[in-house]
Amino acid sequence: MTSGTAWAAVAGPKHEPPLRDRSSPSPARSGETSAEPGRPTLVFDLESAREVDFCAPWAAGVSVAVVYDACRHEFEIYRGEERRLAVLADRLNSAERVVTFNGERFDFRVLAGMGFPVAPQRSVDLRRLVETAVDDRFAKGNLDDLARLNLNAGKRGRGCDAPRLHQAGEWDRLTEYCMRDVVLTYRLWRHCRAGRPLRLPRGRVVTLPRERL
Repeated sequence: MTSGTAWAAVAGPKHEPPLRDRSSPSPARSGETSAEPGRPTLVFDLESAREVDFCAPWAAGVSVAVVYDACRHEFEIYRGEERRLAVLADRLNSAERVVTFNGERFDFRVLAGMGFPVAPQRSVDLRRLVETAVDDRFAKGNLDDLARLNLNAGKRGRGCDAPRLHQAGEWDRLTEYCMRDVVLTYRLWRHCRAGRPLRLPRGRVVTLPRERL
């Protein structure tokens, strides 16, 4: 775990991610359970250590990764050292479900390219589900767009700032940024699992199939 500074800045009450609103129950009351004991639902995001080339995302490396265990209501922080990434990959591969936003296209590819393949029992990539549901590429939106439209909350900072924070050794700020992305992803996932419509840019609205979530 990183220092208490980053936790206090992002987490709010113990084991309860921030950004709670009336439409999204808190994890402690959400009743989220695993179908298989010991195989949790994990929400995951990572930040790059270097500028990203999307033709070879693994070359960007990992500065920090954050996992939120939706059954235990706990965050886990992983720095980009090889031994920690091996633990991270094992953790993700042991999960019943891994929830991400664009994880299949970026985060998983980064880890796989670094020698840590991730193939969870079930991957729930919210970005991919939205892309499947909407044929208008301008209406799909990014994590910040969907969070602001549906949660009345958004990102703080930009992912492209992560390499600079990493190089400057600003671990608290970097971890806080990544944790916030994880929380936004978790809240959007809960929003969709409850069967609520998902508002998108350009006035589009979709309801994602619960069986895919």
